[in-house]
Amino acid sequence: MKIIVTGATGFVGHAVVRKCILSEAITSVIILSRNPVGKLLKRKKVRVIRHDDFLSYPPDLLETLRGAQCCIWCLGKKPRLWLNPLSVKKVNLEFPLAAANAFKSNIAPGGQRFQFVFCSMSGAEWDPLESFWETADIQAADIRKLKGAAERGLLDIAEEAPEAFRAIVLRPGFVKSDADNLSSMAIDGRPGVHVSVLASALLRVCIQQPMETIIENEEIVELGTV
Repeated sequence: MKIIVTGATGFVGHAVVRKCILSEAITSVIILSRNPVGKLLKRKKVRVIRHDDFLSYPPDLLETLRGAQCCIWCLGKKPRLWLNPLSVKKVNLEFPLAAANAFKSNIAPGGQRFQFVFCSMSGAEWDPLESFWETADIQAADIRKLKGAAERGLLDIAEEAPEAFRAIVLRPGFVKSDADNLSSMAIDGRPGVHVSVLASALLRVCIQQPMETIIENEEIVELGTV
């Protein structure tokens, strides 16, 4: 199976690529990245493509991606006071929707439906008017809304082209290092999940294609620990 991975220089994406390298089911991994990836991810079945504009997918790039059956989307940006809000919106919302529209009918093998596995977050909110009165962290509220808007957009694309494209959303809680204790207090009260478990769940969903379109943290833990 040939797959595409984004966000490979990040915490979750790096773990996903390592799981792909170890998986016999994955024959080829294409990493789309704006930045150089670490040496640990450079293996025989891994190809790194430097891609600076995640809003644009020219024909030559789509030709390189042709034959891929799935994309595991781990690219994201957390809001910070010093970051431009428009940049945060672009990365978390516009980038995945642009990729989905480019991939939905251009690269999957003939007769197969392309799978877009989106790593979202627990508490993602579809209602843009939701006030999030329970949290004083406006940045956390904003990212929940952006993730929710991305989820909604991806599922809308899937509804418009059900024979060609399917979106599956995973909503992990607070992602922790494998060395961390999950019983410790999680940020915003969200449940925790070890990064290797999340990576395993993302890959398993890509390969096995479950019936569910939205998978919450509890099921992610189950999928990733089987």
